[in-house]
Amino acid sequence: LGVPYAGREVLRLPEPLAIAALPPDFTKKHRALPFRLDKGELHVALQNPRDALGLHEASFLTGLQIIPYVSPEFRLLQVHSAAP
Repeated sequence: LGVPYAGREVLRLPEPLAIAALPPDFTKKHRALPFRLDKGELHVALQNPRDALGLHEASFLTGLQIIPYVSPEFRLLQVHSAAP
């Protein structure tokens, strides 16, 4: 898919500021998990990193450049269900 892979080790401890950057409704709808915020870039694991509309929406909502990663749905659901 031309984007990096976000596995368990990357998603294990997402940064609280990254998680707070996107609303829960967005992350559920787009099967997304923001995990790192760095110098105006929000790193986001997605089931479908080619979702141009979702990437554009995330950038609009946050005012940040979105760096997409691919991650399988089960991994994203695993992390979402473990979140407090």
